[in-house]
Amino acid sequence: MRGDGKRVRLGDVCAVVSGSTPKTTEAKYWGGKFRWVTPAEIQDDTIFIFDTQRHITEEGIKSSHLQLLPEGTVLLSSRAPIGKVAIAGKEMYCNQGFKNLICSDKIRNKYLYYYLKNKREYLHSLGRGATFKEISLRIVENLELYLPSLGEQDIVIKKLDLITMLIDCFHRQRESFDEIVKSRFIEMFGDPETNPQRWQETKLKSLILKGNNGLSRRGCDSNGDIVLRLVELQKNFIDYSQPNRITLSPEEKERYALQDHDFLFARVNGNPDNVGRGAEFSALSEPVYFNDHIIRVHFRDDLLDSCFFGYLVNSDYGRKKLRAQIKTSAGQYTISQQGISEFPLYLPPLNLQKSFRHMVERIDKSKLAIQKSIDELEILKKKLMQEYFG
Repeated sequence: MRGDGKRVRLGDVCAVVSGSTPKTTEAKYWGGKFRWVTPAEIQDDTIFIFDTQRHITEEGIKSSHLQLLPEGTVLLSSRAPIGKVAIAGKEMYCNQGFKNLICSDKIRNKYLYYYLKNKREYLHSLGRGATFKEISLRIVENLELYLPSLGEQDIVIKKLDLITMLIDCFHRQRESFDEIVKSRFIEMFGDPETNPQRWQETKLKSLILKGNNGLSRRGCDSNGDIVLRLVELQKNFIDYSQPNRITLSPEEKERYALQDHDFLFARVNGNPDNVGRGAEFSALSEPVYFNDHIIRVHFRDDLLDSCFFGYLVNSDYGRKKLRAQIKTSAGQYTISQQGISEFPLYLPPLNLQKSFRHMVERIDKSKLAIQKSIDELEILKKKLMQEYFG
C-alpha cells in the first residue's frame, strides 16, 4: 500500500522515553496506586496492558524521576529481550527495559504497534552490548518507516485487526476442545487421586514391556533420519514442523526406531515442570527415532492404552506424582526409567480406555482443521505485514 505517504524517522513522529526501577529495598516506594510495567509482562499475543503486576508510590516515582506514560503509549522492550510490543491501556510507568513511544497526531499507535511487531528480528539485530544486547534511545528514534495518511493507516489497522481477531478466535476454539477432553476424562474415569470407581490400582512397572533412552550422538543432516528432540515432544503432541535429521547407522536404527503406540517421556529439562511430560507416538510414513533426552517405553496394550495414559500422566495428578521421582544436578532436572516405573495409576476397563481414545481422535481431527485455518491466516498476516511495513 503506497499512497500519499512518506518515509519518516520515529523520532519525528513520536517522543521516545524510557523508565527506571525505584530502589527495591525501600518499602515506601512500593505497593502504591501507580502502575509500573516490566518487559516480562508482555507476551507474544499481548496488544493492550491495562494493569501491572507491581505498583509504586508517589515517592517511588520521584526517587527515580519516572516519566508518566499516557494511555495509548506504545511499549517497546529494549533488552532482555528486544522487541516485545504492547500498548498501554491505562496511564503507567515502566522500568529501564523499555524505549517507549508516545505518538503524535501524525501516527496511529496501532499502526506503530504492527510496524514494530513486524520488525522484531531487525530490532534484535540492532542490539549492542557485551553482557546482553540492548537498543538505545537514539537507535529507536532513527528507525524509519513508511507513514501513509491517517486514513490509510486506519485501513491497514482494520485489516490486521480482523486477521488477528480471527486467529485469536481459532486459538480459543482449540483451547475449548482441550478443555472438553480434560472434562470428559474426569467424567469417564473419575479423579485419579481418589479413584471413585475403585478401578484396579498398580504401578507403571507392571505394565511396561520394554523401555530405553535415546541416541546420545548429535548431528544435523538434511537428508538424514528424523531424530526427535525435547522441543518436538510436547504434552500429548509431537511437533514435526521443523524436525532434526541425523544419518544413522543400521545398528542405531535398530535400537532407536520408534514403534506405533510407543510412549515418550521427557527425561531432562532445566524446568522441572517439563520433566516427564509425554506423548504417544503414532507411526508416520517414514521411520522416526529419538535422542537421549527422551525415554521410550511400550506398554502392555491388553491392559493400558497409550492415549488414555497420556492424558493421565500429563494431568495435574500425573505431574505431581512424577515430580516425586525427579532428581536435580547442576541446574538440570531429570527422571530415570526407574522413576517412571514407580508411577502409580488406576486401570479402567480397556474398552473404556479405547472409547476415550476414539473421542480424542475425533476431536484431534477438528483441531487439525482449526490449525490449518490458523496457519493460513498467519501466512496472510505475514504477507500483509511485509507489504505494509517492508
